[in-house]
This record gives sequence, C-alpha cells and structure tokens, in this order.
Amino acid sequence: MKKLFKYFVFALAVSLTACSTEDPTDNNGGNNNGNNTENPDGNNNDGDKDKKITADFDFTVNKTTGDVAFTNKSTGADSYEWAFGDEQDGFSTEKDPVYRYSKSGKYKVTLVASKGTDYDEISKEVDITIEKKEVAIKIDGSFDDWKNIPLRTDVELEGFTELKTVATNNYIYIYLAAPKNILEGAGFVNFAADLDYNYETGQRENQFPGGKTGCDVCREIDGSFVWGVKSDKKIGWDWQQNKELVTLGDATIDNMTYKEWRMDLKMAEDFIKTNKAHGIEGLEQKFAKANELNKEKARVYAWLRRNDWSYAGTAPKRGNAPFDVKLGEYINTEE
Repeated sequence: MKKLFKYFVFALAVSLTACSTEDPTDNNGGNNNGNNTENPDGNNNDGDKDKKITADFDFTVNKTTGDVAFTNKSTGADSYEWAFGDEQDGFSTEKDPVYRYSKSGKYKVTLVASKGTDYDEISKEVDITIEKKEVAIKIDGSFDDWKNIPLRTDVELEGFTELKTVATNNYIYIYLAAPKNILEGAGFVNFAADLDYNYETGQRENQFPGGKTGCDVCREIDGSFVWGVKSDKKIGWDWQQNKELVTLGDATIDNMTYKEWRMDLKMAEDFIKTNKAHGIEGLEQKFAKANELNKEKARVYAWLRRNDWSYAGTAPKRGNAPFDVKLGEYINTEE
C-alpha cells in the first residue's frame, strides 16, 4: 500500500509539472499571450477589442446642387472605397470625395476602409432633397416640353432667332429655332463644350476671339470627338469611334424649324479621362489640366452648316466667345 501511494504522488507531480509549461488560456479558449498567429495584424472576427481599423464618415448636403461632401473619419486605414448607392453606381477611391446626386432620394452609402489585408466597412443613409427646377424634356422632335424654359436673351445669335438651354448633372440640352428658309439644307451639326472652363485647353477655332474656344469635346457632322492626339500624332479633334456624344431632334412647324440637341456629360468625361495624350512625354501635363472638370458651369457653342460648309446658324454669333451654361441647374424627370 505504501509503495502504491508513493507511485501516485510521483505521477501527480509529473502531471502538474507538465501542465505548468503551457500558456494560460481565457474562458473562451483564446491565447492571452498577445500573439495572433492566424492574423498577425490583429483584425479578426473575435470582437472589436483587437480591431486596428475603424471605418466612419460624416457628410454635408448642398440642397442647391445635390453635392454631398463626405468627411472620412476612419482610423488605421490608408485605402478607401466608396459606393454611393445611386442609379449611376457612383464610386470613388478618394479619401474625402464630393459626389453629386442628380435626384432627391435616400441613398445607402458604403465606405470600406482598409490597410493591407485588414479592413472595416460602414454604411449610412444619405437623405437628399434637391431644391432645383424640374423639367420633363425628351429629345423626340416634340417641342411642347420647352415652352416654360426662358429664352437666352444674353447670347447674340446668327441665323438662329431663339436659344434655350437646360443643364442637369448628366446632360446639357439646347433648343434652337429659326425661320424655315434660313435653316433649309443645313444638316451639319457642330455642338461643343468646354468642360474644364479653361480657355488654355481645348480645340482652337478661328471664329472665336483669339482663336480660343476652350472646348474639350464636340459632335461634328456625324462624329464624336475629344481634344487630344489624333492618329497622325498631331493635337486636335480625336475621333471617338462608335460613340454618340450628342442626340438630335428636330421639327418644322408652319414656317419655323426647331432643333433640340443633348450632350451626354458622363460620356464626355470618359472621353477626357481616357485621352490618348496621357502617358505621352511632353503632353501629359498639358492634357492633365483638361481633366480638372468644372462641376458648376461649362462653355458651349453650337453651329449648323449647309452642305457647302456655309453657316446657316451659330450660337453665339461668330466672333463672340462661347456662352455659359450652369450645370446641375435643373432636374429632368425624363432622364
């Protein structure tokens, strides 16, 4: 019996010694020695106590323009991805973006903040009420939808006798009218816009003061163009194949001919951002200026030419500078 008791004491001592060499554990079985071998960055699913990245943001809404300025309050991150939750699938990787919504509504905005393989995300609802004038304009050759839009009496015209403009966040619309005999045989459309509001960038045209238009994109005859490097390596209007930058509508009623043209601003921006001049030594800096698009206003000119290239109508009159349009001034319920 004494011999058996000695054996029992020896076995117990060995057992206790073996247990004392292991690290202590918490009640959940986690290792409290400060090391995380599965995720050394510490951002795991065991709760927020070891969390190194926290995503958060605030925002302010401009009810006049629909612009929302986002202030990033995330900590521990160096990369950011925003999804703005609208029909355009708006997206940004800027730290503190400003995003323009085209319609009133409630939008779910999601921010993913990350560093390396660690990340955190947060979503908030942005409630926007845009206090803008509403229109319902379609480019369909019916002009009743223009009747409540005021005439642009501030722009001197040639050939044309009436000009109206509407600009939303997505499109620039113009309405032109003239006596039927003035525009008869005129089918060559030229509609151009200076979207960075900078005379030092953009195509040159002799009909404007100093030859400067500032215009970065245009429709000319049946083609869509961006100011850039052409196939012959010269700077000028670079053709954008199979792209319809401008949609046209027209009608002749009694003795008057009416024109309505719509420029797609999202497509225009894509033209500018993917300009072939980027990456070409000596041109990169020059064309980078045209990427700084103005979100508040643009300059526009519109011509209509006959088959012999003579001018049937111009807005503005030749010799005058392109006229301004205020971007985002209207909401078009037909968009």
